[in-house]
Amino acid sequence: LTIANIQDSNGTEFVRTGTCANGQIAIGADCTIVVAFSPASAGAKSGTITVTDDAGDVAGSTQVINLSGTGTAVLLPAPTLAPATLDYASQSLNTSSAAQVVTITNTSSTDALNVTAITLGGTNASEFTIDSSVANACSTTTPVAVSGSCVISVTFMPTASGARDGTIDITTNATGSPHSIGLTGSGSVTSGPPSVAGAATNVGAGGCTMQSGEVFDPVLLALFLLGVLGASVARRDSRFRNKAYPHVSDPMCSNNLK
Repeated sequence: LTIANIQDSNGTEFVRTGTCANGQIAIGADCTIVVAFSPASAGAKSGTITVTDDAGDVAGSTQVINLSGTGTAVLLPAPTLAPATLDYASQSLNTSSAAQVVTITNTSSTDALNVTAITLGGTNASEFTIDSSVANACSTTTPVAVSGSCVISVTFMPTASGARDGTIDITTNATGSPHSIGLTGSGSVTSGPPSVAGAATNVGAGGCTMQSGEVFDPVLLALFLLGVLGASVARRDSRFRNKAYPHVSDPMCSNNLK
């Protein structure tokens, strides 16, 4: 038997060795073909080895060996994620919280950690925002070096009152992927009358004084300045105090009404 050629269709992942080679094989002798499977990536793989010879005294005869295998990913040890939950407590509606940070540490001593996806999930995912511009931010384009780490910075802006929740979902080439970080917070409504903060303030030529925390009523001031209020209402009538304008501690500066 004379072997004219041995052809591999996927010699990179199906590596052929053995004793068979181009040339004659003596009567009663044989040769061997040995194949090792070394997938370059995960998933189904296939290949062929085609031997061209003169078997049956027919020059150019071919014998085809079909090869198949499945590559499986080698997972790294699970990374460390700290903290496991970000709690934003109470936050006023439609205002952004201070950022909180999750740190991801690659625990492998041999391989880089590949982050392939970072997404927000959960009931109120739209109220949480990832800031990828911070220093050392985790990225799907930059692997985390051996024993290295990266961070995910998140802010919270509630749009409705009550408990709000979400998750950060992180896909990697490590055991336990995807990894999840809990996000919790609550939206709160801020209410209350406006106040004038600061020290006592003089208003007007008559030396009207408003103390810190008092509310200034512009309507009554305008009436007073126009001279509409006569002497009959200059008295400190209790009807004006904390009834018609209950938020006004002293609806008219009485030291100007003498």
